Amino acid sequence: MSKATSQSKVESFETIIEYAQPTVLDLEALMAGLKTKSAVIRHLSALGKSRSDISKFMGIRYQHVRNVLTQPLKQA
Repeated sequence: MSKATSQSKVESFETIIEYAQPTVLDLEALMAGLKTKSAVIRHLSALGKSRSDISKFMGIRYQHVRNVLTQPLKQA
């Protein structure tokens, strides 16, 4: 394998990792505008993001996202 080929594979892998990991600033910006994780989950879902994408972005379990989205909102 040539050095150029291995270098492009490394760059591709780094790009995948970049997209898979949430940026701290993006998550902090969402949390600043919304009070709870549940509110952030509902907001991202309303934007059309999948449960799996939300769980990966926030670094939480898929089941937490599912539970939030399947439970009705409590009326305060």
